[in-house]
Amino acid sequence: GVPRLGNWPEERLGCPTGEPQETWMAWQPFERGMMFWRADRREIYLLYSDLADNRWRAFADTWEESQPDRDPALHPPEDLEQPIRGFGKVWREELGGPQANVGWATLGEVGYTGRWQAFDRGLLIAGPDGHVYTLFDDGTWD
Repeated sequence: GVPRLGNWPEERLGCPTGEPQETWMAWQPFERGMMFWRADRREIYLLYSDLADNRWRAFADTWEESQPDRDPALHPPEDLEQPIRGFGKVWREELGGPQANVGWATLGEVGYTGRWQAFDRGLLIAGPDGHVYTLFDDGTWD
């Protein structure tokens, strides 16, 4: 049999194009979504959870250690956080910062050894919360 990261909707996702892989990852929850970072590709995935058809987007991680890790002029509401490093750069520069549809971060980012698997029409990512997220090539996720 084919090794599986989890059950997947085969009719939409297609067949695996490779074995499950491990890489260092980060995850952060937001008011209306979450972000994942993959070290192996220096990519950030934004998963919105406030829309009727859960959408996701990918961004290149262009943050460098020489850059500030946050904007000191931004002050999150009580019990929320400003995302930092690569998540913060995408949030501020690509999504509009405090006006971002995804909102503010609800917790600090969590680093973990994550697993992912590529498919014909998408990607599976295992989160640190035990859930496996399906990112379809059509820009939706489950």
